[in-house]
Amino acid sequence: MTVFLKDRIKLIYGNQGITLIEVLVVLVLLAVVLAPAVNAIATTNRVWSHNKAINPSITQANLSMTWLSREIRGATQPSSTVDSVLVEDTGQRLIIYHYNENTSEWEKIIYQINADNQLRKIILSEPDPAAILSAGIPDDSDSGWITLLEGVTSNPVFNRPANSRTVEINLEVSDSGQVNPRFAPYNLASTYMIRSREVGAITGDPVPDETEPAVVPVTKVVVNPGSTTLVMTGLLKKHEQEVSATIWPANATDKSVIWKSSNEEWVRVEYDPANSLTAKIILNKVAVSPPSSITVTATANGGGTNGTCTVSIHYLI
Repeated sequence: MTVFLKDRIKLIYGNQGITLIEVLVVLVLLAVVLAPAVNAIATTNRVWSHNKAINPSITQANLSMTWLSREIRGATQPSSTVDSVLVEDTGQRLIIYHYNENTSEWEKIIYQINADNQLRKIILSEPDPAAILSAGIPDDSDSGWITLLEGVTSNPVFNRPANSRTVEINLEVSDSGQVNPRFAPYNLASTYMIRSREVGAITGDPVPDETEPAVVPVTKVVVNPGSTTLVMTGLLKKHEQEVSATIWPANATDKSVIWKSSNEEWVRVEYDPANSLTAKIILNKVAVSPPSSITVTATANGGGTNGTCTVSIHYLI
């Protein structure tokens, strides 16, 4: 096209000069000719960027659903009082019990959505079904966790209708880790059937039936944070600290705790007895010469063991 225009110009004008208007006309014609090509290149680039971002995510989502379907269908009851598949944490955690014939061990397979919208998985193993039942949920920092999928924003992800042998899974996945999302959220959902509900349906000795549910005592209490500093005045003034208590084992019969301060004149603890695993430490007094440290204790109702948080008080920082 450019060559044609040049030839036409020479033919019409010979060796005469070209006016500014004629140059502008040529540029407009070039823009009209090139615009579709530029638009096609831009569209191709957007499609390529979109596919580059979403295709790995879809692959990981499909792989996650494949693992979930296999393990749900192969679930095994370790006890007549505990189901083979459990949904916890308001639908953000799925627990599957399974007997591994290759290792002759019971497995507790845990799928969980963490605070970073990641679908993660960990497998705990014990030869004794009673031991696998009492095994707690590992901390999020445990090296055994495997991240299967990023950007899971659905809530709940897992659901098991009452009196049903089905497990419903709904994965809504988005590009939530990006300031400018590269793809729109998409959904992947399915329902899987638990094939067996029998105790020890594959192999292994089940936990004996109990006339009454056994009382599981608390063996350990951990307060987080384990220490803190309250500041009475100054730019870094801090009169409160939220704390939480973690109970072991996770299936303890009574998971409530009682909070107490060793010096209530200076520090008090506020908490709801109906939801006692969280509390607030509050500075009760502003004066010179505070005690060097105060101990806040969380004592388990279901075992007598306790955890502590050491509180330091500074007048000015």
